[in-house]
Amino acid sequence: MAGNMNMKRKRDLERIIFETGFALNDLVLYLDTHPDCPNGLAAYNEYKKAYNAAINEYTDNYGPMRSTDVNTDNYFSWVNDPWPWEGWCE
Repeated sequence: MAGNMNMKRKRDLERIIFETGFALNDLVLYLDTHPDCPNGLAAYNEYKKAYNAAINEYTDNYGPMRSTDVNTDNYFSWVNDPWPWEGWCE
């Protein structure tokens, strides 16, 4: 049962990362043309905080989501596990 809960949390984090990442990209486009919009800036900061929290939790529990999240103290571990987008149709 714990394995199923763990897999559900992993999938939930992936969804959060992809959705907040999409929102951030959309907000960047908006802020490119409205750089002083207080609502746009507030939304950007809110989504950025949620995105970073989800990335950090995912990395701590399941490994790096992005190649820039790898701890390279003694080994480039990015190649060890399935990549985040592999195995979604299990």
